[in-house]
Amino acid sequence: MLRICLILLVTFVAINSPQVASARRSGSGSSEGTLEAAAKTDEFKSKHERSEAPVVPQGGETFSLGTGDHASQAYLVKPEQVSRGGIVMVHEWWGLNDHIRHEAHRFADLGYVVLAVDLYRNRVATTRDEAAEYMQGADPDHCQQVLAFAVDYLRDHQNVTKVGTIGWCFGGGWSLKAAKAAGAKVDACVVYYGQLFTKATELEGLTAPVLAIIADQDKWITPAMGSEFKAAMTEAGKKATVLVYPADHAFANPTGDRHHEESARKAWEKTKSFFETSFGSRQE
Repeated sequence: MLRICLILLVTFVAINSPQVASARRSGSGSSEGTLEAAAKTDEFKSKHERSEAPVVPQGGETFSLGTGDHASQAYLVKPEQVSRGGIVMVHEWWGLNDHIRHEAHRFADLGYVVLAVDLYRNRVATTRDEAAEYMQGADPDHCQQVLAFAVDYLRDHQNVTKVGTIGWCFGGGWSLKAAKAAGAKVDACVVYYGQLFTKATELEGLTAPVLAIIADQDKWITPAMGSEFKAAMTEAGKKATVLVYPADHAFANPTGDRHHEESARKAWEKTKSFFETSFGSRQE
């Protein structure tokens, strides 16, 4: 009897440990916590080296988005020609830096009104340790509010009839969460190696088609997670395209050592085509 009691006690302590409790909240391929938890590891940090940032073209505008405690800076770029629609852009773990501003201009050159948001409360990381700290410390409620402000801003103040979201790494997961929270206000969602939902029950509210871009060498946002996401989307009656490229995490960032030029180019072409198809013709 004493032996049985000891076994039960050890089992109770084990399953209620902080590590196991965290795993239960996150799930084996769940939508919560995977990248944030990984951010503190040396292996994850090693995937995010930085090199010289690109030169940001002229013409963008930095302003304060939202109100109250959730007000944050944002970077707006407008196209010269008639707009195809609007895109809410979410930065990766470094923050709203010149690389993300440069990406905003790339999409504006295609005819989109682009609003790049800042989820780090006006902070930009310059070291991997800072990036890990900012990513882990990001307040989910603040992030959700900023993204809601962004979607509404494009529709209400930039007169776009179609809105999409896009993000990389940390921002990829938030691109998906923003699309889910906004429902019918978002018409397309692109996730570059960001946290994915893996259960149909987690997808309630999402109406936009999703393009998920994954690297086959990524140890965090794995091809298996992509398959689980695709299955969950199918079960929920939603549209998803999952593309896997022969590269590593953060392969699309040309300022990083893990940049894979060919995979990045192919993913860029698929991303352009996805937004064009999802948005339809240019607005008049």
